[in-house]
Amino acid sequence: MNKWLSFILLSIFLVNLWIPLFNQAYAAQTEVFLPDLSYPSGEVINVNADNQNEFLSPKQYVTPNDVSTTSVTDPILRVELRDKTGAFVAEMNPTSSNMYHLNTPIKGREIEVESNVKLALSQGPFQWFRDPGDRSIWMYDYAEPPAAGQDPLAVTQVNRHYLKSTLSNQPQPPSGMCAYATKPIEQIGPLPTSYPGSRPCNEATTERSGYLDMASISDFKYGSSKRLIPTEKITGFFLKPEKFEFDSQGYNLSIENIKYNPVVTEINQSTFAYRFDYTILFTVPYDKQISNNTNGIVIEWYDSWQVPVYGKVYEHQKLVAVAITITNPGGGTYPDLTVKSLTGPSCIESNVSAHFKYTIENKYIAVSSGFKTSISVDGITIATHDFPTGIGITTIDGAFDYKFTANTMKSITVFVDSNDDINEGLNNNNNSKTVNFTSVNDCSGGGDPGPCTGDCTSALVVDLTIRFPVIEWKDMDIFEVTIKNPTASSCTPVEGRFAIEQGNKEYQFPYRPVTGIADDISFAWNGTKYPGDMEVGNVKVYYALHDSCGKTAYAGPKPFEIIKTAGAPTVSLAWYDSSTNAEVIEVVQGANVFLKPTVSDSRKEKVTILWNFNNGSSWVAGLPAAKGWTNPLNAAQYTNIIAAEKGSHKVCVTGTNESGVSATGCSTLYVIGPEPTAIIDVSGWLKEDRRIQLSGAKSSSPKGAALTYAWSIDPVMGQTLGTAADIIYIAPFTGKLKDMKVLKQGLYKVSLMVIDTEGLSDSTSTIIDVDPDLKPIGEVLGNEKGTRQPSDRGYATYTNVGNAASMDQDNIDKRLWSFTYDSNNDGLFNEPWTQEVEESDMVIGVEYMYMSGSEPLVITNLGGHIVTVKAQNVGKIAGKLRVIESYGQPSDLRY
Repeated sequence: MNKWLSFILLSIFLVNLWIPLFNQAYAAQTEVFLPDLSYPSGEVINVNADNQNEFLSPKQYVTPNDVSTTSVTDPILRVELRDKTGAFVAEMNPTSSNMYHLNTPIKGREIEVESNVKLALSQGPFQWFRDPGDRSIWMYDYAEPPAAGQDPLAVTQVNRHYLKSTLSNQPQPPSGMCAYATKPIEQIGPLPTSYPGSRPCNEATTERSGYLDMASISDFKYGSSKRLIPTEKITGFFLKPEKFEFDSQGYNLSIENIKYNPVVTEINQSTFAYRFDYTILFTVPYDKQISNNTNGIVIEWYDSWQVPVYGKVYEHQKLVAVAITITNPGGGTYPDLTVKSLTGPSCIESNVSAHFKYTIENKYIAVSSGFKTSISVDGITIATHDFPTGIGITTIDGAFDYKFTANTMKSITVFVDSNDDINEGLNNNNNSKTVNFTSVNDCSGGGDPGPCTGDCTSALVVDLTIRFPVIEWKDMDIFEVTIKNPTASSCTPVEGRFAIEQGNKEYQFPYRPVTGIADDISFAWNGTKYPGDMEVGNVKVYYALHDSCGKTAYAGPKPFEIIKTAGAPTVSLAWYDSSTNAEVIEVVQGANVFLKPTVSDSRKEKVTILWNFNNGSSWVAGLPAAKGWTNPLNAAQYTNIIAAEKGSHKVCVTGTNESGVSATGCSTLYVIGPEPTAIIDVSGWLKEDRRIQLSGAKSSSPKGAALTYAWSIDPVMGQTLGTAADIIYIAPFTGKLKDMKVLKQGLYKVSLMVIDTEGLSDSTSTIIDVDPDLKPIGEVLGNEKGTRQPSDRGYATYTNVGNAASMDQDNIDKRLWSFTYDSNNDGLFNEPWTQEVEESDMVIGVEYMYMSGSEPLVITNLGGHIVTVKAQNVGKIAGKLRVIESYGQPSDLRY
C-alpha cells in the first residue's frame, strides 16, 4: 500500500520498505518477544491440551488481553501474534503509545467431549388402551415434536392414534396390519368415521423427555488420555442417539423391540430440557395392566435408557507477541519532505475553474533524485506533478486548477513523494496536507473567508466501532460512529464518509450530511458482491468527518473479518401439470407436464444446477435431443413435456454451491394409460348361505369418466361342492355394489369388468373361499348315580348340565332335552324316550311329568342350562340334548 493510500485511509505506518539504492541507507529490523499473553478470566481451561502448543477454552473465539510494549526501546514498526512454530497469525493494533490490541478474535477448533458418567433416564411407562365398545380398536397418545428452535418440552400438538384390527377382544395390540387414523386429543370425542391409513397394529412412536440431571455429571472426558474437564467449562451440550444404551431393568421390552434409532431434539442449554423420539414394536407381553373394566383395558410397558452427554471445548494455539522494531537514526540523517501550505481562492464559485497553490518544503538532506507529487479530490487523483531534479534544503511551489460542479465541500490533498521514491527514514509520516474547500453559487457578494490554513484537524473527535467483528459471507455488518466535542468547540458536524480497504482494494462511500452526534452505514451484500468487491478476509474501516469550521476529524482503521462457512444446498425436484401448475406424481398418457426444481442453500450461496435425464427411462433420456435442449443442461426448468410413454420415468438434478458442496434431488413420474382400472373388494361373510358383499367402488378411470360394472361368479372346478345353481343373486349381476351368496362350500372365482364412456375397459378377478355352515355342538354333564330320598317322595335325582356352542359364530337358538328309563335294567336303553322338551319352555323351578314308556320321570329346569330328572324306581336313566342354531350373520340380499 503506497503512502498516498496510507494517508487517505489513515494507516499508521508504511510497511513496504523497498528502498532504492541510490543515495539511500537501509533500516535494520529486530524482533522483541513480549511477555506471555494472558486472557480474560474464564477463557482458559486449566487442563493440558493434547498438543503442548495449544490450550483449551470454553469459547470458540478468544481475544488475548492487550499487550504492553513499555520494555521496547526502539521504534515499533508493528506487533505480530505468532504460533509456537513461528508462523504469523495476526497483527495487533496500537491503542495508545505502548499498548497493542487484537481487534479480530482468534477462532479455535471445536473438540467433542463426553461425560464421565451416563445418565439414567426415567423408565416410562408407555400406555396402550383398548376401546370398551369396539374392542378391535387400540389407541395411544403422542405429543408431536416441537417446531425447530423451540424448547424440547414445548408441546405443539397431542394426537390420539387409532389402530383398528380385524381381531377383537385381544389382550394387547395384535400382530398384523391395522387400519389407522389420528385425531387431536382435544377432539377425541367419538371414534374416527374413517381410517385412511394402515400400519402395524403393535407399533407406536413415543417420546422420552424431561430435564437432564447435569448436577450428577462432575466432569467430561477429553483427549486420548481421557483427562477430566469440569462440567462448568463445557458448552454446547448435546446427545448422540447412536450412543444410547437400552436398559430393560427386568421388564419385558428389549433393544430388539426398538425399531428406529431415537431422533433427538436439541437440548435447552439453560434448563437442560431434552427430548428424543423413537418407535417401539410391542411384540412381548405387557408389564402391567392398569385397568380392565367398562372403561376398557389400559396396559403399560416400561423401558429405560442410559445416555452419555456430550459437549464442546475449543483448542486454541498458544501464541506469542513479537514487536518488530526498526533502528533508524531519523532526524537530520534523512530528508524530510512536507507540504508546507495549500491555498485556494477566497471564494470558489461552482462550475468555474479555480486556481490552487501549494508549497513543498525539504529539511535536513538535499535530494538529487526525482520524485512525484499527487493532487486528489475526495480521494480521487486529479493530477500528478513531476519534480525530476529533486529538491534542495528549500521550498518549491506548485499549482493546479480544479472546477467544482456543485455547491459542496470537498477535501483536496497534496501528497509529496506519492510514489515513495525518496527514503526519508522515519520522517515519512508527514508528506501530505488536506484542506477542505467549499464552493458557492455566486462570489459577487464578497465570498467566503477562504480555506482552512495551518492546523486543519477538527476539534471534534470521532469514535468508530464495528457492530460485528466477524461476519459470515453475504451477511451484513454495520459501521457506527459517535461524534464527541471534548473542548466545547463551536464547530459542528457537516458531512461524513466511510471508507473500506482490503489488500489493494479500497472503496469510499459517498459523503453524506451528518446531523446530531452519530452516523452509521450498512455494509451489505447487494445480490452479487459487497461494496468495493470485498472478499473473504480482513477488512479495515475508516471514517472522515468535515465540520463547519472547515476542518476534518478522522477515525480508523478498525478491522472486521469476513469468513465463509461452506453452505449446504438443498435440492428437491417435482413434476407439475402444465394446466393447473399442481405437483403431480401420476398422470395419464398424453398429459402436458413440466419439471421444476426447488433450490436453496443454508448460507445463501449461489447454487448452479445440472440436470440428469439418464436414469433408466429411454423416453426421458431422449427428451433433451427431442426437445432441442442445449448443453449444459442447466435450465431453471423444462416445460411443455408430453408424457408419451407409460411407465416410471425418473429425472434428477444436482445443485452445487459456491463452496463446491453438492446435493441431488430426484423425482419419478408414473405415466398410466387412459384405460380404467377394475378393483374388487369382498366383504361380508364367506360362509354357506350368508350374504357376501362385492364392491367395485375402488375401481377408477384416470380421466374421471363414469364407469359401468359387470360381475360374474363361477365355481372353481374340482375345488367346490357347488354348481352354478348354488349361486344366488338379484339379477342383473351389475352395479358398483352387489350382494350374493352361495349354498355350497368351496372356491369360487369372482370377476369384474368396468367400462368407461369411451368403451375402454379393464377386468380383474379374485378367488373367494366359502366355508361350510358348521353344526353346533352340545354336551351333557351329570352325576352318575342317584339315591332315592324318602324326604323327596322316594325320588332319586339326576342333575344334567347342558353345554352348547356354535363353531362359526352363529346363535344357539334352542336346547331340546329328552330322557329314557332302562326299566328292565339290562343296559340296552331300548325303552321309549320322553318327548323332546324345549328348555326355554319350562318355567324355572317347576316340575314337569313326562313318561318313558310306563315310567314317569319328573323334569325340572333349574336355570343356567341345568335340568334335573327324578325317578322313583331303581334303574338307569339316559339323557339327550339336541341343539338348534339360527344364523348369526345376514343371509338376505339387498341389491
